[in-house]
Amino acid sequence: MDDSTKPDSTNPSTKPAATKPDPTGGARPVADAKANDLALGVVFLAVGVTLLSTLDTPWASLPLVAVGLYYLTKGLRGMRVRTAERDEAHGRAPAQAPDA
Repeated sequence: MDDSTKPDSTNPSTKPAATKPDPTGGARPVADAKANDLALGVVFLAVGVTLLSTLDTPWASLPLVAVGLYYLTKGLRGMRVRTAERDEAHGRAPAQAPDA
């Protein structure tokens, strides 16, 4: 057997690769958090509207509708901010309304 194939401490190619810990600590990127806000808004609104149409006391589902609207606007606002940041990073001018 050849000496180059024997696992030893002098041959770096046979050493197991050391794994580094995740520097973010498993934190999600901001884009994922905003997507979660949008998903939460859709779910809360769907449940709120369903309960609004099926319950005998429709005002009981209004808190769900309010929470759904909150998360929906929070997610949409984050989407608008991300789009503006992406345009800025690529050197594009921000979109403006045309002058009439």
